[in-house]
Amino acid sequence: MIKHNPPSPEPLHRTIARFGEVTVLVVGDFILDRFVSGVIERISPEAPIPVLHGRGEMLNMGGAGNVVSNIVSLGGAAIPVSVIGADQAGNNLMRMLSEIGVDTDGLLQRADRMTSSKSRFSALNQQVLRFDEEEIKPLTSAERAKLIDHFQA
Repeated sequence: MIKHNPPSPEPLHRTIARFGEVTVLVVGDFILDRFVSGVIERISPEAPIPVLHGRGEMLNMGGAGNVVSNIVSLGGAAIPVSVIGADQAGNNLMRMLSEIGVDTDGLLQRADRMTSSKSRFSALNQQVLRFDEEEIKPLTSAERAKLIDHFQA
């Protein structure tokens, strides 16, 4: 017979209380998440698809950016390290990170890169479409060297 003891909430509480002492290096894909909500009232005359009338839009940090946001919300510090585009999505991510007090020196913005973004379109709390914009390509040796320098700093 296997005995299972559920974890006590007290250790978790103490762990969360100490989270302010933690600094986490976050390396990964920083993605801009876009959520567009609206209503569907008709079908397009151009194709048999619904027409979404936009009612609102919200931007969030996705991917590694979401991890950074969660760390900061728990009282910890995060050091993001990655390469993003010098584009509107990248600028939005840099602004959002700065707004929550995160140092963005470890994020390299490059004109020859596209920041990944994922747009989700919903009507009545039901997602009807996801539109991904991303370009997957390896780091150049110069980008790799700059990221490694930031690791060592």
